[in-house]
Amino acid sequence: MKRIITLVLLAIMTVNIIACDKSFRGGGKNLSAAEPTADSMQEGSRFSQNSKYSLDKIKLSDTERSWVCPDEKYKALLKSYDGSTVTGAIVVATDKDVVYLYAEDALEKDGKTKVSQDTVFDLASVSKVFTAVAILQLQETGKLSIEDTLDKYFPEYETGKKITIYNLLHMNSGIPDYLNNPNSFWNISGEDAANKQISDILLDKTTDEELLQALYKVPLDFEPGSEYAYSNTNYRLLAFIIEKLSGMKLSDYLKKNIFDKCGMKKTTSMATGDMTYVPADFEELVKNGFSDKDGYPACPNNSRGEGGIHSCLTDMVAFDRALFGGKLLSQKSMEILLKDENGYCCGLTKNKNGYSHGGSSLTCETFNQITESEEFGHVYVISLERTGVMPQMSGKELLKGTRYIIIMLVFVFFGVFILLLKKKESYTKNIILLVFASVKIVEVIRFILFSWTCR
Repeated sequence: MKRIITLVLLAIMTVNIIACDKSFRGGGKNLSAAEPTADSMQEGSRFSQNSKYSLDKIKLSDTERSWVCPDEKYKALLKSYDGSTVTGAIVVATDKDVVYLYAEDALEKDGKTKVSQDTVFDLASVSKVFTAVAILQLQETGKLSIEDTLDKYFPEYETGKKITIYNLLHMNSGIPDYLNNPNSFWNISGEDAANKQISDILLDKTTDEELLQALYKVPLDFEPGSEYAYSNTNYRLLAFIIEKLSGMKLSDYLKKNIFDKCGMKKTTSMATGDMTYVPADFEELVKNGFSDKDGYPACPNNSRGEGGIHSCLTDMVAFDRALFGGKLLSQKSMEILLKDENGYCCGLTKNKNGYSHGGSSLTCETFNQITESEEFGHVYVISLERTGVMPQMSGKELLKGTRYIIIMLVFVFFGVFILLLKKKESYTKNIILLVFASVKIVEVIRFILFSWTCR
């Protein structure tokens, strides 16, 4: 049983690897996509905090859970997004205005407040761009060079002599993923050992020193710089470097140098008890030691760098606008941040019309897309979603929802057929597990499709 659960969880946690390569489809003639440049990023600073179409001025009612900008100039852009729903909240914004907002008809964990643009979710791997920004800020102040090798910061790491900070940023270090590839990184074997290691990580029982000692011994998957392989270990090491050089906890550094500068009032890092969304379908996670009793992540220490930031749509729009408006990094640093190296930039991936990154934790799925537009400067599409719930669908979306149900049924019936062939004894137990696994698999498929295009 645990073997299948582990595989499903790993698929969910790594779906952002696939999703971050996808982009939302720009719509209409008014969204003329141009190749993003560092110069154009600086121009994004023209957005107005005083727009009458800002998130702080939009309030969804109990009966109307979406808002559409009435300005005619966004009519063509809205063709792509109007009517989009998620099991959480989604926003489409430009450098100046909010164009579309939707929040599901559900309550936050206080049992009274409706989900809104201010509901706090786990960003998961969308957090990586914050770590990359922090590293480039430290380079701007002369505290590091991205060409520094890792032995400078981890003297015991002999292999680190041929790995640079640049390699970590671009996911081409060759270091195995400590979370999604536990057998290789931790030099263990067997399902029980892998399950225990993952549980220890997700419950913050694994220490920084234990991770580093494992790092010093593990062989590389490939020569640094030769290819791309997504690995959370890269960004965990970047977090260690930020803390060493700044003399601050990562959470404190991010608050002072990013969150506060952007006016992100509800955003935190390395925190617990601050998320306000309500997890769903988390009983198996609790049972197997992968979350706290309420389904929330329970590893504020072990998720830092590669994840661990909790935020809301309001704050994420402020961050994207500040980053691409030149408020956090110099033009030169932005060029480094957005340079595609073997398929990965720095906490972002490049796609046809811009940049994006997805994230997936145990009960959350997130997506952040930045598209450049000749007419609007930038178009930001951000979705924060809880997993384990079917989306609320209007009549025109019913057909789309049906396809997910069909996919799930195919998985279930195929699994039952295999079990019958193998003449397993515990049919009930295995069928229940298959249904659970099928739901999770469908969530992954649904997230990939959603990330591919917002219809």
